[in-house]
Amino acid sequence: MRKSTFNILFYGKRSAIKANGKMPIMGRITVNGQAVQFGAKVEVSPEIWDAKAGKAVGRTQEVIELNAILDSIKATMTKIYRELQERESSVTPDRIKNIFFGVELKQQMLLEMFKKHNEDVAKLVGINKSKATYQKYEVARKRLSNFVKEKYHLNDIALKEINHLFLMDFEVYLLTSCGCNPNTTAKFMQFFKRIIIIAKNNGWIKADPFANYKIRLKKVDRGYLSQEEVTAIAMKKFSTKRLEQVRDIFIFSCFCGLAYIDVKNLRKENIRTSFDGNLWIIGKREKTDVSFSIPLLDIPRKILEKYEGKLPDNKILPVLSNQKMNAYLKEIGTLCGINKDLTFHLARHRKFRKYQLTNRFPVNDGELLEKQTRPRPVHTESSLLSAMETCGKELTDEVEREALKELGIGTPATRARIIETLLSREYIRREKKSLVPTNKGLTVYLAVRDKKIADVSMTGEWERALNKIAAGEMDADTFHKGIEVYASQITSELLESRIESDHAQEAYPCPKCKNGRVVLFPKVAKCNNEACGLTVFRNKSGKDLTDGQLKELLLKGKTPLIKGFKSKENKPFDAIVAFDADYKTIFEFPPKTGFNRKRK
Repeated sequence: MRKSTFNILFYGKRSAIKANGKMPIMGRITVNGQAVQFGAKVEVSPEIWDAKAGKAVGRTQEVIELNAILDSIKATMTKIYRELQERESSVTPDRIKNIFFGVELKQQMLLEMFKKHNEDVAKLVGINKSKATYQKYEVARKRLSNFVKEKYHLNDIALKEINHLFLMDFEVYLLTSCGCNPNTTAKFMQFFKRIIIIAKNNGWIKADPFANYKIRLKKVDRGYLSQEEVTAIAMKKFSTKRLEQVRDIFIFSCFCGLAYIDVKNLRKENIRTSFDGNLWIIGKREKTDVSFSIPLLDIPRKILEKYEGKLPDNKILPVLSNQKMNAYLKEIGTLCGINKDLTFHLARHRKFRKYQLTNRFPVNDGELLEKQTRPRPVHTESSLLSAMETCGKELTDEVEREALKELGIGTPATRARIIETLLSREYIRREKKSLVPTNKGLTVYLAVRDKKIADVSMTGEWERALNKIAAGEMDADTFHKGIEVYASQITSELLESRIESDHAQEAYPCPKCKNGRVVLFPKVAKCNNEACGLTVFRNKSGKDLTDGQLKELLLKGKTPLIKGFKSKENKPFDAIVAFDADYKTIFEFPPKTGFNRKRK
């Protein structure tokens, strides 16, 4: 690699001597033979300027201050050069000049952003993130950091430098240099993609490098244990206490179906008597925060009794670290003659469910198959953004799925705004990490789900058309006319539809048009006669009118005296709300009596 050359020199511009007899000092930055000039924003008398040394000469205060300014400029630019050289493959004098003068904003760096993201995750551990999640992100960041150093000889790299080739090279690095299997590699790429999504949503990058990159997870047959193999492990006599304890915990998980971390988290309070008078294991999964209720069968109950009162902190089982548990399980598998990769996770992949059930309940002759259905998980904000990006994959209709093949709904920025709009209009609400529909949202969904506006294939066609317009393959006017026709059709269709409410809203004769009825809604009262347009907003000067007060206003033209309004100066006042001649609401104030109001 050729050594980079860098130099800064100062010179006086003698052709531009000013009226005060001084000349401006100019600077020149040279990097690898490329040069750029700049003004140093200082002046000097020609007689004290040493052109060869590039500085003023003398011992006066003026000379000392001038040379200090030039030294500071040189030191700052040298620092900028060193930082750029560490993190970027090429450095130009223009970049140094622009950064020094503040023309170029600081670039967002990949590893710096990844580190900040992981620090935020660390703060959420124990709140809505697990320690394991944080550790996985940290491993992904370290792998990425090592790759950047090995491939580009940099300590960090700008986000705008990330492209499809970078992703492919990182994938090869994980598979070869790190020795990761394809699924582990895919997981690392998923963590990396999350950082890129954050960057794109914040506008730090314009193009998504993952747009044409497919993350593929292969289905892995983790195997299972037969009834005979579980029995062999359960009945085996071990000479060491550690193997016996690991065996007990593994068998407990086989019968309960709990993951390692959920077994480790179990305490005495998780064992409760349920509705049937029997003991159940009740708690929440660490990974998903989903509640579980599992009947405590005889064998796992006996295992708990074995360790009852022998462990600190209300623990019910002596669970070791996951690494040690898996290491000892491999030893147990060898001693029991089981030629399978015995891990704790295998306890949840079992096909001896009939044995588990008959351990407690009698079963008549017949075939018992292990089947379990689950409702679709409720979306989080992150999963909903991903679903909008690849919405076509989840469609059951082949035509619609084909229409949205390789397309998503909107851009990352518009997807985020769509979710914020749904929240602000109260169609959905946040419930911890999840986004759940409100009654209002479900009502609207049921009203429009069969309408043209809900045609997902049309959304896909729009995205495809916009891409063609950008590529010069379609005329924008044609697309615009199509949108006008579509807007007219869906508007007509929606105007003809009716949204059924869960309960009948109160309505009163309209005092303005005399023909319509004024319907009371949560935030407004409105006449159902479109030609009338009478609208009364509930909130007046910081106070919401009640149904009874609106009724008085509509039937009598004014409300009783209402207390608790707030003026623009935030001062309280009491008033009557009434209609004026144009049926606009106004405040009326009761006449003053001339007596001072006594404070109660």
